[in-house]
Amino acid sequence: GDSTGWDPHQEGDNNCEDDMIEGEMFKQLGVKEEDKESDEEALIAAAQRAASQLTMAQCGVRRWSAAPSWALSRQQHKELETLRDQLTNWSSTISTELERCCRLRGIPEALRNMEKGLRPWSELSSEEQSADPFAGCLVGPFEHDDGYKTACYHFEIETQRTLFEDAAKQCPGALVLSLQAVSALLKDLEESARTLLELRIMSDLRITMQRR
Repeated sequence: GDSTGWDPHQEGDNNCEDDMIEGEMFKQLGVKEEDKESDEEALIAAAQRAASQLTMAQCGVRRWSAAPSWALSRQQHKELETLRDQLTNWSSTISTELERCCRLRGIPEALRNMEKGLRPWSELSSEEQSADPFAGCLVGPFEHDDGYKTACYHFEIETQRTLFEDAAKQCPGALVLSLQAVSALLKDLEESARTLLELRIMSDLRITMQRR
């Protein structure tokens, strides 16, 4: 980096400033007893929101993963693999945080209901498939090039049908779950996981301060 203007003799002063900032943070942590309950409620809400977002993201990634491999373009394969990696990462983070918050009301239940690994669509029971939040949604769009022209189509997971441009007639009222929509679910999941992590750290710091 650029060391212009850096004075090694001022390093001690920077340490003092860091100590002041840390001291101020701990001072803020010395909250009143009535604030403790609201902080705990915020942590519970963040944990439940993260668990809920995780379920949605898992369902979105699972549905796209159920599309036939030949339907996806090289770019779609790459994007889906990235989303799977993100899901694995944030799923691990949320699972760890829920375990750390298991003393709080409702969290043990959320932990029990959490799907630890991503089961493929074919392994879900008919009841689980029907209860899926994206049940009936088509995935796509995909492109088929026959050498003369490129046709756009969607895929229906439940019936394993390929639906070309007249999909609206074949499945009236059906919604489409695009890969961009799944990507947005993962962004929401990341935001929820980060919020949960930050609130849990602050909660732990407060507990540490109260024990002093």
